Amino acid sequence: MHFTNFYNQDLKNTLDENFSNIVTENVGPFIYSTIKTIRPKKILEIGAGYTSIFFAHALKEIEEEDSFDIKLLNEELVDPSWERRHRLLNKNYQFNPDSKLIIIDNFSKKKHDTARPVDNAIKKLNLNKYIDLIEADGMNLQKINE
Repeated sequence: MHFTNFYNQDLKNTLDENFSNIVTENVGPFIYSTIKTIRPKKILEIGAGYTSIFFAHALKEIEEEDSFDIKLLNEELVDPSWERRHRLLNKNYQFNPDSKLIIIDNFSKKKHDTARPVDNAIKKLNLNKYIDLIEADGMNLQKINE
């Protein structure tokens, strides 16, 4: 089992089906790796798009890893292939199951829109749990606050 899985077949197929002519292909894996490293509680993204899937996918994997790590910490006999991970685990770290990607988008673009395909990708990859979508103009802070 290897947790860094940002190009599994489901993710790759979903990205290919929902996004085209994207210039951020290299940013997605970078964002994914950053989120996996810092493990934030909240992420704010202004404008839904290609990178939204990487943010949410990283949160999903962090939750899966945390579940695995909790079991690993509680095992008396550790599988030798996981011994190093067991030794390196921070026994005080606890994943926040309320970690969310908060996306603010007004869905106003009609052409070249990357926000609308995000809904399809989120559903197909079962990432709804990790995303709160606020339909608003990212520049209207009063509306966002409401």
